[in-house]
Amino acid sequence: MMYPAPVRTEVETFGLVVGAATKGFEIFNQIKGMLPEGMMKNLKIPGLPKGMQAQVKNLVGKFNDAKGMID
Repeated sequence: MMYPAPVRTEVETFGLVVGAATKGFEIFNQIKGMLPEGMMKNLKIPGLPKGMQAQVKNLVGKFNDAKGMID
């Protein structure tokens, strides 16, 4: 036998996505305090489909409203 038998590898896609998002938010939370006041108001997310930015902005607004009520 020239090559070893292949070994099946399981990849947990959900865990990978959650881990990447968590790391991204950790980095974002570190740098957001360094941005000038009001800079994040018109922040765009690159690569979103057309029209999705407005939906994201709407959801972020709703989230911030709810967070304000909880705080």
